Amino acid sequence: MYSIGEVSKITGISRDRLRNYEEKGLLYPDKNIYNGYREYSIDDIDTVLLIEFYRSLDLSIDSIGEICKDRGLEDIKRLIEAKKQAVDEELGKLTRINDNLSGFLADYENIKSNLNKIIIRDMDDFQIYDELTDFRSYQEYNKIHASQKFDPDKPIVRKLTRKLIFENDCIAESKMVITGPVDAGKNVKPDICRPGRCLYTVREDSKKADSLMADIQRDFFSFIKEHDHEITGTAYANILFMAKDEGSMKSYLEIFLPLKK
Repeated sequence: MYSIGEVSKITGISRDRLRNYEEKGLLYPDKNIYNGYREYSIDDIDTVLLIEFYRSLDLSIDSIGEICKDRGLEDIKRLIEAKKQAVDEELGKLTRINDNLSGFLADYENIKSNLNKIIIRDMDDFQIYDELTDFRSYQEYNKIHASQKFDPDKPIVRKLTRKLIFENDCIAESKMVITGPVDAGKNVKPDICRPGRCLYTVREDSKKADSLMADIQRDFFSFIKEHDHEITGTAYANILFMAKDEGSMKSYLEIFLPLKK
């Protein structure tokens, strides 16, 4: 028979963890009737090694408890398959989060490089799934969740794009549309936008930016005249970053103004 200290030394498992296995009903060492000390048999040590074997796969205590009930190989395989599926799902989520983090860092560099500048760059194709009356039409946000179930890790503001329609060099209409990548959903027939080459700028938007859209409009049309470009009459604005400025919302917008092909 072995004491708890000896078992701890043999297996490298702490006494607290050995006691925890006992509390969870995985381990049943005898107790000396004279001094109350735990006494572990060879079978008990084998059980500890079995527990640690499956803990290395991060199986739950409940799953290991099932394995300790003389389960056959097929039963164990099913438990491991269930764990593998859960891990695959978690890895997929972590991959999406990592992609989002990388994207946000890239957006930060983009802001630093293009803030208040105008350049020419391509805009990726995207789909329009639905419209909101406005950004703060919160009662309509159920449309966002219904349209974008395929991209659960994407924040709400990244699912919204402001669509601006120009007439005679003035903004004639402004819409808030729900957008997503092309072919991201099934059995959906959304509008597909292919903006292509665009005038592009990044601007800071806050309560202090009272004339933001007028300034962007002026700068765009000044650039167009100087470089002899023609526009399609539609622009798109996305939120890149959000922050607080003296307690009020501040955001950084990217604006695309498609050029005629």
